[in-house]
Amino acid sequence: MVKNTAFRRILTFSAVAVMTLSLVACGGGNNAAAPSSKAATSVAAGSSAAASSAASSAVSSAASSAASNTAELSADQIKDLMKQVAEAELEQQYKDAVKAENDYRFANAEVFGIDRTGNSGKMYVYLNTGEYVNFKGKAYFMSGGSGEAIINIEYGDKIKLNKVDWSDSGAGHDKWVKNNFPKAYYEKCQEYKSHDDNGKSNLAKAMEAEVEKAIGVPVEQSNLLTIDRDAKTYEIVQTKESGTPGKDYKFETITIDKGKL
Repeated sequence: MVKNTAFRRILTFSAVAVMTLSLVACGGGNNAAAPSSKAATSVAAGSSAAASSAASSAVSSAASSAASNTAELSADQIKDLMKQVAEAELEQQYKDAVKAENDYRFANAEVFGIDRTGNSGKMYVYLNTGEYVNFKGKAYFMSGGSGEAIINIEYGDKIKLNKVDWSDSGAGHDKWVKNNFPKAYYEKCQEYKSHDDNGKSNLAKAMEAEVEKAIGVPVEQSNLLTIDRDAKTYEIVQTKESGTPGKDYKFETITIDKGKL
């Protein structure tokens, strides 16, 4: 798992979901594509403390009721689950500094499969979370994490999140995924392309689109926002890179705006 502790974000109430599904039943998972396919379920959900969000879905689902004994979840159930994940995995770190309604939490995931035993289930995913702050007409990414994970759930009238087990980081990462993911889901995970050719996270790009829909402002792509919660001050910095990595590489920051909140 890759977690960014320098920047943290959050979600709370309203949910936004975008699902691109290529569904072929595989093992116990409704979101399982055939092992030879790179397609799996991509889901996203976001919320703010003010519960303001729009839902937009393009869904092709082979979902069944949670009252049945299948592992499958409906589009709405997955959307709600992602909201629960965002709330559980992220804090609203800046709610007192910028007001709770301006501090948002989001989660989305690429789902490789779901298994169920009785009323307990495990969703095997590549998970992405993020906290955004709405500030001066822009949405700033403040924190988040991403990586392979197992989302543990309870079936019932409503799907309930129990906990999220993140993959190990560092040297133990690959071993953790191989040992904890069922073979079919592990193979799909290995095929999944988490980043584009420019190194940008595909889930992060999808999340940014949902952030803009939910918050109603563009996501800032170039500058970083830092907030001192104790001093109640802010600073917007521009990053500048130059030179060649390993030789004369330089990373600089230039303050372009600062002040009191």
